[in-house]
Amino acid sequence: EDYVALDAGERIFATLADTRYGRWLLGALTGELGTVTRDGEPASQKLVECAPVTLALTLSAMLLSFAIAVPVGVIGARRRGKRVDHALAGVLFLLYSLPNFFLAEVLVHAVGASASAGLRAVLAIAVLTASSLATLSRFQRASMIDVLGQDYVRTARAKGVREWRVLVVHALRNAIVPTVTLAGVQLPFLFGAAIVVEEVFQLPGMGYETMRAVESHDAAWLVATVLVVGIGATLTLLASDIAYGFLDPRIRERLLKTREVSE
Repeated sequence: EDYVALDAGERIFATLADTRYGRWLLGALTGELGTVTRDGEPASQKLVECAPVTLALTLSAMLLSFAIAVPVGVIGARRRGKRVDHALAGVLFLLYSLPNFFLAEVLVHAVGASASAGLRAVLAIAVLTASSLATLSRFQRASMIDVLGQDYVRTARAKGVREWRVLVVHALRNAIVPTVTLAGVQLPFLFGAAIVVEEVFQLPGMGYETMRAVESHDAAWLVATVLVVGIGATLTLLASDIAYGFLDPRIRERLLKTREVSE
């Protein structure tokens, strides 16, 4: 008696609106993400409380890792094959080989359990930065080596342009564009690392709550967290695409020509 026959249009609407996922998706659009089964608190309210902690950690680590990786990659490319390049590669791969939880545990035991929340947050950012620094710096080094072999770089040097200007203005401006692509990939990676790091440093962020949700099989929180991370990664990729136009004038000119043709 609960069976109702639907025609084609009603069936499509019912598939979108009357299923569990459809009702959840419509609720998500209005800010209703379900209820956390552990404490009965709305998932949206808990996200508002926890998201600033995780976003502060991941965004700070992302900016810091890029700020360190770019000059390190430039130095490695400029001193390719020299002792400085080998030393930097050794240190970076050592950091890359250390698991996040191991480095976090070492720092926690170094400062003690009674460390302030601010100090624990700074150490968490340091651990997250170390986890992505090697990848970014080696990628920047490879891109810089490729650009330094281009004709316009050799021409600039032949004209007597100072070496720092050749590196920064002519080479780095073009070599940094591929590295910016990694920004969208870094956010989900850093969030995955933040789950363990927040647990070790006892920071009340999304990662810490996600560990509790996994232990208690709290599907509402897990689905809401995946949604937030997916939106964040999409926005980061969009921002990296927009940054292309500011870093590479060739892309900006190509976009302007495409707009003029379409008009």
